[in-house]
Amino acid sequence: MTDGVTTNYDYLKHKKEALEMLKKRIGPSVGTPLNVAVIGTPGVGKSCFINTMITSMVGEYREWSKTGDSGGCGTSVTSRLTTIPRETYVDVASKETRQYNFPNFLVIPGIEDFNDETTEKLLVLIIFGRIPLNVSLAEVAEEIRDFDPSYIDEVYPATPEVAMHKIDRIIFVASAANSVLPTAS
Repeated sequence: MTDGVTTNYDYLKHKKEALEMLKKRIGPSVGTPLNVAVIGTPGVGKSCFINTMITSMVGEYREWSKTGDSGGCGTSVTSRLTTIPRETYVDVASKETRQYNFPNFLVIPGIEDFNDETTEKLLVLIIFGRIPLNVSLAEVAEEIRDFDPSYIDEVYPATPEVAMHKIDRIIFVASAANSVLPTAS
């Protein structure tokens, strides 16, 4: 530190230390990577968060997850469940970085902060990997409202193919910039 200003050298040193700590916790690339879901209300910055995480891990910025600025005033850019597999972003990393078991990221459209049965059932289906990729969550929510629960269980069964996207970890993103912060659990 010089006169309260962090030098570029200090910044890079701290960044390298943080990445080394992350790599140590993640461990070597053995077995199946974790599926990490990033959840939050529309326009909160979920895709920006994912892009920042991946950039910090591999050292190269790309728009890994498409971003937009709905800020609660428009529609979300992400409208369907999608995934960013580990292989997609680790391929651009250094050979040394590729040996770590970085996660797959599940990109989830913004979910409004409704404390109702439809939202609860939708989240359960997402967490247990019962909704196939590229399916509109708005359409699934409509089906949950319109049809019997046994029909939903039949349409979105727990199959091995779908369960590959079962969520292992969840990161909730909230923004102080939004006037209404999530309150429901």
